[in-house]
Amino acid sequence: MTKNKGFSMLRFLKSALPLSVKNQIRALLGEKNLYKSTIYPIDYSLFGRSLKFYFIAPPKLGIKAQKGGIENNIIRRIYTFSNEKPSGVIVDVGMNFGFLSMAWSKAMPHHRIISFEVHPGIIQNVKDAMLQSEISNMEIIESPVSNVAGVSVDFYAGIYTGSDTEKNNRKITLTTTTLDQFFNSNANKVHAIKIDTDKFDFEVLEGAVDLINRDRPMIAIEINQDARIVPFLLGFGYFLYDMRGEEIVSKDIDLTDPRFVNIFAYPEKILVTK
Repeated sequence: MTKNKGFSMLRFLKSALPLSVKNQIRALLGEKNLYKSTIYPIDYSLFGRSLKFYFIAPPKLGIKAQKGGIENNIIRRIYTFSNEKPSGVIVDVGMNFGFLSMAWSKAMPHHRIISFEVHPGIIQNVKDAMLQSEISNMEIIESPVSNVAGVSVDFYAGIYTGSDTEKNNRKITLTTTTLDQFFNSNANKVHAIKIDTDKFDFEVLEGAVDLINRDRPMIAIEINQDARIVPFLLGFGYFLYDMRGEEIVSKDIDLTDPRFVNIFAYPEKILVTK
């Protein structure tokens, strides 16, 4: 049997297997093997610039990153807003495997990237990737961000990502911080904040009132159908835009519309590049 015929037979057998058998195979392999992280060389194009770094993540995410990047809309908008500004800070709340943070660190070496994440396995992956990529202008803060500082919070750290269930997960206890507390004594201006914390995004905003008033950063936030976020940002005099670049002029939006998965808040009215 030739190599190509062998691959064809394997594909046929895989497609022919009933779901119950596939699930048994997955169970035998275990979650650890299904989500085992691998190092991926990245050559990411940002407005014609080639940004080269290493990304360590499970295959599904790593392959996506190699092929076309992750959250490109957010990367481009924060880069466009911040790149020409003097040295300052870009904040990534909910860093995950760090693709956005590392892209910004390579694209804007004159800025400091401060990234918040709570999952120890993911944090170690990003630290290893930073070392391999020779990234020195990025700092990881291992703390949950909320609207109240100093509160002990339990997390259940699964192999792939965080979870709110104890089953098959390791319990870790961390102490919350707020963006106001963290940046209270930081002299560097915060130019932009990205927030993606799995439905705790509004609490992050609530804990950043002083910072928002002080620095007027651009904010990219996943709203998770939370009706509090749009009126909160409009109340600060921000100009809001959906994922297509269209301005949001009312607090009454259809939260189920995919245009509003992420929204972008700017301190002044601008022409957004789609």
